[in-house]
Amino acid sequence: MKIPAITAALFGLVLITGSGCSDEKSQPASAQTGLPVIAEKFVDLLANDDFAGAVACFDATMKNAMPEPKMRETWRSVTEQAGSFKKTLGTRTTQQAGFEMVFVTCEFERAVLDIKVVFNRDHQVTGLWFSPGQRPAPDAAAAVAPNAVRETEIKVGDGEWALPGTLTLPAKRAGFCPAVVLVHGSGPHDRDETVGLNKPFRDLAWGLAAQGVAVLRYDKATKVFPNRFLSMRGLTVKEETVDDALNAVARLRITEGIDANRIFVAGHSLGGNIAPRIGQVDSKIAGLIILQRVCMSVFLEAWTFACDESHGFGEVVFSHGSLEVGGGFVLCFGLLAA
Repeated sequence: MKIPAITAALFGLVLITGSGCSDEKSQPASAQTGLPVIAEKFVDLLANDDFAGAVACFDATMKNAMPEPKMRETWRSVTEQAGSFKKTLGTRTTQQAGFEMVFVTCEFERAVLDIKVVFNRDHQVTGLWFSPGQRPAPDAAAAVAPNAVRETEIKVGDGEWALPGTLTLPAKRAGFCPAVVLVHGSGPHDRDETVGLNKPFRDLAWGLAAQGVAVLRYDKATKVFPNRFLSMRGLTVKEETVDDALNAVARLRITEGIDANRIFVAGHSLGGNIAPRIGQVDSKIAGLIILQRVCMSVFLEAWTFACDESHGFGEVVFSHGSLEVGGGFVLCFGLLAA
């Protein structure tokens, strides 16, 4: 399905004059509602065929690039392909180059689309994209009985490299409980290993804690300290992942209510690949759980294919855990040096 992409240069400042994006013209709309709510209201304007109101939310550049007739035609093209608009399923936000971006996931008659609404510093719409989306995963909270778990903030490691984390515990327990440390895949992940609308590590933590197993998850060092890692040379999985996993295990051993003899490590993707290395360093770990480890034979085949000049990809560069082929990143993985 081809969905139109509407882009505009990310600059230009004017006051919002339409009432659809702000209840009070004297204040930025975000001061009252927050950008996700503003983005949802903007989508509501489109869904209700109020294209004049939608265009009133644009900055000067967008108004020139997407006047009301063109906005009307673009929305008509979207609904012809995806069907009629049904409802909003959720939002998520991100930042890039000083701009706030809100992804509004919407259900149409024949498809789920992400409507990306980009805001400038004056909270005006300065960019708009339509792309295939994904229905939000069921919230893990719905599968966990109320008050079945409790969470506390915890530090993994010491000093300037300490990482923020969350310890999820059974709300009610008798005696000491077993525990699991969750180890991320490659890339700068947060403690939930968030990908789009999915938070698999959070879901695992809540589900296991509801069954009597404590879970420690933490933000990955490459997410907390990205600039430090970019300036490091000779970086390996030891610095990227192994050391922090070992620190997490050590932290659990001195945590009240945790059975120090029943601490497990569960690694996902890259974390699964290096779980044996973690267990080799700390032989007191009770067991290793490997989740969807990277298949090295597939990686090596991709590497061989990319390096074959006959395929016309151009220069191949391996840097900071990514395989760059002809200027575009096609593979991302952890640092695999010993």
